Amino acid sequence: MSAANSSPVTPVVDVPQDGSKTGLFVRFEGTGTPGNSVRVYSTKDSLNPLFSQVVSPLGSWLNHQDFSSLSFYAVEVSADGKDISPPSPIVNISLT
Repeated sequence: MSAANSSPVTPVVDVPQDGSKTGLFVRFEGTGTPGNSVRVYSTKDSLNPLFSQVVSPLGSWLNHQDFSSLSFYAVEVSADGKDISPPSPIVNISLT
């Protein structure tokens, strides 16, 4: 069974951490299943992702966004675009 077809796992958000105070330019970084994607959603709009990022063959993902304060979570997405994992814990960030 390939990694993309194995049991879904909740993606990990390493950066930023819950409660972080960031500037407008935010680095998002974490891990997931190679070959899948991670979609990140605002807790204010669960229908429209903030962004989607492919998980690298080494299992990491990275994205930069320009935001003010927000709350977000991530889900893992299969190669065919379906949400396949439970959401990550909510991360809250604000401007310093």
